[in-house]
Amino acid sequence: RGPLSKRRKALILQAYNVLDKSGDGEVTLEDIKMVYNAKQHPKVISGEKTEDEILTEFMEVFEGPGGN
Repeated sequence: RGPLSKRRKALILQAYNVLDKSGDGEVTLEDIKMVYNAKQHPKVISGEKTEDEILTEFMEVFEGPGGN
């Protein structure tokens, strides 16, 4: 794909800053809880998973299982 353009880097940084609510340079589960609400997720409603499990799965999309 090649290197990221300046515009794309700026968009990524902007999205990261939205997620990093504490401003500590890391996106944690607590940060994600402030941005996303998983209460209405079908698996939370059915009792199959907790909100934390859904949010952890969301984070794993970006960093892989087990985090960094």
